[in-house]
Amino acid sequence: MTPKQPPSQRSTGRPRYEQSSIAKGAYWAHQASSLAFELVFPALVGAGVDWYFGVAPWGIVVGGVVGFALLMTHLVQMAKKSAADLDRQYPKRGPDAGFDESESNTNDSGP
Repeated sequence: MTPKQPPSQRSTGRPRYEQSSIAKGAYWAHQASSLAFELVFPALVGAGVDWYFGVAPWGIVVGGVVGFALLMTHLVQMAKKSAADLDRQYPKRGPDAGFDESESNTNDSGP
């Protein structure tokens, strides 16, 4: 009788956290398309408001600002998640893990 494999090792023989290149590409394609949608959709809604109410160009301006704010919010969230993933993947160890001011390249002789 063979031992039962843990769930993270079934079917492919590699740990669950290792994604295939297709899965990584699909993830980044989804991220890129959602960023583009977040920027363009509010501006399009603003253009529709301009056309319907005749308040040009204020609808598209407000839509563009809202879209830009959404884009920046999403980019910051993505950067935080990416930094957390890298910290988890490559943990810092030992006394040289952080910045040591004694190793900086400053010249203490001064004027």
